[in-house]
Amino acid sequence: MNRNKNDFFFFSFTKFLCFSLLVIAVTSCSKSPVRVVNPVTPLPANSTFENGIFVVNEGDYLHGNASITFITPKDTVDQNIFEAENDRSLGDVAESMYNYNSDGLILVNNSNKIEVVSLKNFI
Repeated sequence: MNRNKNDFFFFSFTKFLCFSLLVIAVTSCSKSPVRVVNPVTPLPANSTFENGIFVVNEGDYLHGNASITFITPKDTVDQNIFEAENDRSLGDVAESMYNYNSDGLILVNNSNKIEVVSLKNFI
C-alpha cells in the first residue's frame, strides 16, 4: 500500500510539472514590440554648435540608431543633429565625442568608424 501512495504522488507531481511547463511556455511567448522610428526634424538654417552641451546617445546594438543631442545655453534641445545635418544616420553604438580645435570627433564603436564634424555646422 505504501508503494501505491508513492506512485500516486509521482504521477500527480509529473502531471503538475508538465502542466506548469506548458503554462509557462504558452504565456511567455509574445510578439516583439514594433520599433517606431521618429522622423528627423530639420534644424534652423543658422544653427551653430560651438557653445552648448553634446549628449551622445549610444542607440540600440545592431540597429544603427546612435544619435547626438545638442543642448544650447538657452536650454533649447536639438535631437539627432548628425542625421539632420548630414542626411544619414550616425551608425551603430556611438561611444563618445571629443572636441578637438573646431572639430568634433565621434567614436562609433560597432560601425568601426570615427566621424569628424565641424562644430560650426556639424557637417
